[in-house]
Amino acid sequence: MQEIFKTPAIIAAIITSAIMAFGTIIQWLIAFTKSNIDTKVNFENSLKEKLEKVYSPLVMLINKRDIMTHLIEDEVKAILNKYGFLLSRELFSDIQELNKLESNRPTGDEHEYLIEYQNLRTKIANQLNKEFSELQSLYNNGFKIYKVNLLKPWYIKGILFVKKSILFITSVFWLVFISLYLLSKIKPIEVFVNKPIVSFIATVLMILIILTTLFTIVVAMIKISIQIEKSINRKRKIFRPYDYVPETGMYKCRCCNEEKKFYKNGEFTNCSSTKLNKKFLAIFYDYVWALNNEHNGTHESVENGLNVSG
Repeated sequence: MQEIFKTPAIIAAIITSAIMAFGTIIQWLIAFTKSNIDTKVNFENSLKEKLEKVYSPLVMLINKRDIMTHLIEDEVKAILNKYGFLLSRELFSDIQELNKLESNRPTGDEHEYLIEYQNLRTKIANQLNKEFSELQSLYNNGFKIYKVNLLKPWYIKGILFVKKSILFITSVFWLVFISLYLLSKIKPIEVFVNKPIVSFIATVLMILIILTTLFTIVVAMIKISIQIEKSINRKRKIFRPYDYVPETGMYKCRCCNEEKKFYKNGEFTNCSSTKLNKKFLAIFYDYVWALNNEHNGTHESVENGLNVSG
């Protein structure tokens, strides 16, 4: 094997392959950049379509609705029938549910129906205005970002350039490291550095690479853990303040053990305890309210707040 690597033709072939690999990476980066630009343009066009055809008209119509009139009337239905697919899935689902409530008023507890209906109506109005503001902000961000980038001070541009350079060097390092490692399995590679200045530069680069790698790993782990926590807590029926109530029932505060009834489509509140130790404990609870299954066994237990056994 060592004799093969001493052959000039083999060495030339290896160098040529390395150059071709580097060229392929450059081409991939160019294609990736072009793809990002196309994605951005498509995203901005989609934002414009959402705002122009459904969100702006709905905001104007729904915000002027009187509390005594139905929210989903002919004008709103015409927009939804044509452009409802441009709404978020959650908002469109809530509007469908409200339309059913307004079209066919259910029989049963009148008080509970009115509270749930008003909660759902308020939720839709709040969600619609929230999404409209977000979309409008995103649509205007294109110009703002361009303006900010154009007017950035030279030292900020320098810092961003250094940041991108470090990320690029880190990526190249790991690519070269993996390549050399695989090559060393074929032929042992020995590297000797006799110049102090080269050793110093290499040491600094290694520190930057290690710190950048650790930082990237930590950020990725935090994002993954947040998504896992959200998924687990949703399955356990544990909720944060200002989350929407998924179903009418009794809920227990995990900080002070207070039991409180919340109605569907309303919002959970913060822990209401006035005790200092409970307020301190609430700092460590992101998800405060838990569905109290003991009080939700029957309809009577929900209404009276009584424990049900057996």
